Amino acid sequence: MDSKGGGVTNVHLNIGAEDFEALLATMVRADRQQAMNALATELARQVAQQPEYDAKTAAAGRDAVRQLAHDKFMAAPSDDDGTERFVATQVKKLIAEIEVPEAP
Repeated sequence: MDSKGGGVTNVHLNIGAEDFEALLATMVRADRQQAMNALATELARQVAQQPEYDAKTAAAGRDAVRQLAHDKFMAAPSDDDGTERFVATQVKKLIAEIEVPEAP
């Protein structure tokens, strides 16, 4: 962006999810065809990447459950270790079963 004095002015925008609709509408008003092409291209790219995104999201969820079981085990009073260890072990087994890919 040119500045009044001939230099360059840097502008930083903070765009959040609540701004997406207005941003897309502005893009379409500026150049409908170019905006539609760009949106279609990016949407196709994102759809193609969805299985990878889903796998990462599922793995993160399993890791969170695994970590919670571990944390509960570590925080348990020493006289309750047996129960906590049992729960942690069962959580690990369950997650291992979930992670096995299904046969076609």
